[in-house]
Amino acid sequence: MTRASLSRPPTVNDVASNLLLDNCPLTVSMVNSFFMMFGFLLSLPALFLPRNRLFLHLLILVIIASAIITLAIGLDIWFSTLETHKNLAPIWNSSSPVTQSILQFKFQCCGYSNPALFVEDQTCPTAKVAAQLGPRRDLPCAYLSATKDTKLAPLALLWPGQKSPAVLAEANSFTSDRDLAMLHHFVSNTSRNIFHPRAIYGTQEIDIMSLATSHVHIMHAVLAAAALHLRETTPSGKCYAELETNHWVSASQNFRTQLNLYGEATDPDPLVTTCMLLSLIAFANVPSADQALSTNRWPFTPTTPHSLQWLYVQLGLEPLLREHSQRTPGNSIWLPLFLATGSRELYDDRPGVADIPSAYVALFEITPSSICVAEANGLNGLITVAHPYLRLVRRILSLWKLYNEATGRDDHDLNSIKYAQFMQAVDAHVMSRLESKDPRTLLLYAMWMGIFCAVDSWWCRRRTVSECWAVTKWLDENHGQWLGPGVLRAFQILSWAIRPHVAGAADGPRTSHADIALLADIWQLEARDDGRTVLAGVVIAPLVLKALHKYLDVGKAVVVVGGR
Repeated sequence: MTRASLSRPPTVNDVASNLLLDNCPLTVSMVNSFFMMFGFLLSLPALFLPRNRLFLHLLILVIIASAIITLAIGLDIWFSTLETHKNLAPIWNSSSPVTQSILQFKFQCCGYSNPALFVEDQTCPTAKVAAQLGPRRDLPCAYLSATKDTKLAPLALLWPGQKSPAVLAEANSFTSDRDLAMLHHFVSNTSRNIFHPRAIYGTQEIDIMSLATSHVHIMHAVLAAAALHLRETTPSGKCYAELETNHWVSASQNFRTQLNLYGEATDPDPLVTTCMLLSLIAFANVPSADQALSTNRWPFTPTTPHSLQWLYVQLGLEPLLREHSQRTPGNSIWLPLFLATGSRELYDDRPGVADIPSAYVALFEITPSSICVAEANGLNGLITVAHPYLRLVRRILSLWKLYNEATGRDDHDLNSIKYAQFMQAVDAHVMSRLESKDPRTLLLYAMWMGIFCAVDSWWCRRRTVSECWAVTKWLDENHGQWLGPGVLRAFQILSWAIRPHVAGAADGPRTSHADIALLADIWQLEARDDGRTVLAGVVIAPLVLKALHKYLDVGKAVVVVGGR
């Protein structure tokens, strides 16, 4: 039957199995089957003539011979599967164009190891489609552990020959032996663990790979993000650090080159995609010295060009998005993300003190005439200067409202995209005040990080907790009298409460009953003229109490405090 099936024209259902069977040791298998049949025939006289041991001895010899042949066939097939990709290449090359076309249709691929050697058919009608589909290569499984925090094993080298995406090889750009493995990891893991599955509008997927296959800077950014994710989530992830750096540098260089060529006819999607990925990598890439809750980091150390470099990277996205919204309305691959963050409540730029608590008005010296964005007076040419804190305050109030409406970890993860929109209010003036360590700007920055601490995601949790802790401790040591102990202690309790949830975070002080009593006192205090104590009671204390209730199992104390 096997010989007969191999002689028939191939079909989609049997083409692959027939090619494999055609190269299996069928002749030896047939010989082995004859030995088995002969052994069965010998067993009959051995059964009916128990006193004649000749048939029994012959039967034993036949069984041993058949077992040895079966073992040899099994080992041969097993060893051949270890080099399947190399062994099947001659089979592909010797197959007819009809067979190759059927294989391309069955596996939705173009070519075998090189997409340029494709057979033109309905699956691969042009060279462009062939380059996008490429050869099909199945990667090994990454088995999930029994724990909730999945640890993926390092990816091994999978096949001989080209191990990098074609777009990088053709551009003579940086490549490594693990590029294709990291690309698969990005598609199957990293891209699905950046945002909550329901955070994107309509649960649509953003097809980054359709652009990465034709843009070098996007492919480098994708591989850098995958290497960073592997470094953060695998037991031996340090081996990916060098690959991450090299792909990051290559992505940045190619991105700057394409940015210089940016014109009116340029599709902004590729540049926006790379910028978003580089911003994500910068946010997630926390130096090891900054991960520990210690004072050997900024803002305790003098400000250098590298202190807030990750924050400067975020600034490049806003002008690109503004240009993007004008050029490709409704046609961008990022439309689901734009819709998810398009709520007007996130971008409250109203002037004056409307809907701003008195504590904020007093602390940040906001007046009814304060404005968020500078305005030019066309009559006299004068420019009305924007209030330095009003825009940031309104962003914090919007995020605090979202935080307060969240009912659990899942809701906070769902809001991660919206929490990140605080960056839309950060500009060069805000960065200048951060570098000069302006206490009010640092306080708003710490409040943002404190809200972001509730998001349980691999790319933000290290940054948010370490930044919140460091900034509030620095404010406590340098401006404790100005802010008052309630504000700073509340923030410290928040960062310590959420710190145990952060994998790899250094141990620090734990929240005590005295801390809870302090928060109870803050809750009851009436407003002072400067509004600073009320700020702790109205905003920060509830934030901390939610964290305490959730992470430290002090629900009874929280209920008592909340009811006062």
